Amino acid sequence: MQLRGLSPSTQTVYVCAIRQLAKHFHCSPDHLSEEQIRECFLHLTQVRKVSRSNATITLCALKFFYERTLQRQWPVFTLARPSEVKKLPAILSHEEVRRLLDCVEGPTFHV
Repeated sequence: MQLRGLSPSTQTVYVCAIRQLAKHFHCSPDHLSEEQIRECFLHLTQVRKVSRSNATITLCALKFFYERTLQRQWPVFTLARPSEVKKLPAILSHEEVRRLLDCVEGPTFHV
């Protein structure tokens, strides 16, 4: 990870993600199958309901470990992308707009 230029904080987070994977399956991560990795992502997103950013960090950590370190090119890493959360913008109610406009004292023109 240092050779790839990852920051110390990224390295720490990646190692933590790999540790959690090993703890979840009670074995060394290099002995896990692609199906177990898929199961891990389903557990993260559907059971633990982690945030999109947390799932993405875990995905990047595992992808780095399996693709860069162990040289395993598994399709699960292209399929496991967490979906983007679409949030509606905050919209003011009619009453809130009315109160906001009532605070305006009138137009000011500068020449």
